[in-house]
Amino acid sequence: MLKSNRSAAFAAALTSVCVAFASPAFADTPKIDGADTAWMIVATALVLMMTIPGLALFYAGMVRKKNVLATMAQSLTAVALISILWVIFGYSRSRHYHARVWIRRALARHCHRRDRGRGLLLGLHQSQASLQL
Repeated sequence: MLKSNRSAAFAAALTSVCVAFASPAFADTPKIDGADTAWMIVATALVLMMTIPGLALFYAGMVRKKNVLATMAQSLTAVALISILWVIFGYSRSRHYHARVWIRRALARHCHRRDRGRGLLLGLHQSQASLQL
């Protein structure tokens, strides 16, 4: 019992010393780099190429042997349909000015409802939200 108390006291002392000498690491000013953007697009494509077969195999594992191919085709069709709908509707809506205002207002309403007036997720207080939206 005495040894565990010494260990706990030593761990607490070591933690407080480490916290006392810690210094914050500030990031540089953000800049848009073409190579970083290209890598993000490639990484997104790789994740999508990995997710589609994984999702298809997951759902195919829950059905009988005779329904595996149909289930895989349904998963692929669903992902293709969602991708097309995103290109047609989602991307254009997210880049349009009125859509951004609508999204911010919806987020502000949701956060106000959830936080009950203590402050918004967007970093705005309730009195400032109507002014900046």
